[in-house]
Amino acid sequence: MLREKTRALTRLVIATDFLLVFSGYLIAKFIHCQYYGLPFHLDASEAHSGLVASGIIVFCLKLNGIYEAMRRKGFGSVVRQATLSVVEGFMAVLAAMFVLKYEPPSRLLVLVFFAAAYLIVLGRWSLLKYGLSKLRIKGYNNINILIVGADPLAIQFARATGTSA
Repeated sequence: MLREKTRALTRLVIATDFLLVFSGYLIAKFIHCQYYGLPFHLDASEAHSGLVASGIIVFCLKLNGIYEAMRRKGFGSVVRQATLSVVEGFMAVLAAMFVLKYEPPSRLLVLVFFAAAYLIVLGRWSLLKYGLSKLRIKGYNNINILIVGADPLAIQFARATGTSA
């Protein structure tokens, strides 16, 4: 049952990352329009490009193992994995756009989207890790211990750990 809950939570985090990275695309498009004095308009082909790019970046995040157990990872490891994933994702997106002969996006749009996706991934990871550590501190990380025996040392250990004796 715990494994199924972990898988469900991982899927939720992946879906959240997809939506957050796509919102990074929307932010990049908005900044691009503001910089060039254009009205903000997102047509179907641009939305499709943003959705595909977001999906590729999240797929690269999954391939590089960023969704594995958080407790075992340090921040440096996550920064390395996020950097590698976002760079790989953008290389794949730009290569696909070249092969499919899409009109290349502006450098400003690509740069802002790259920065937004990178910061969103790191920010989400940091907030989730902080939130889970606060839950663990408050005692929501229950561990079951089986103590075999009833000698005084076992009873003393049970009382010291706060389990029923």
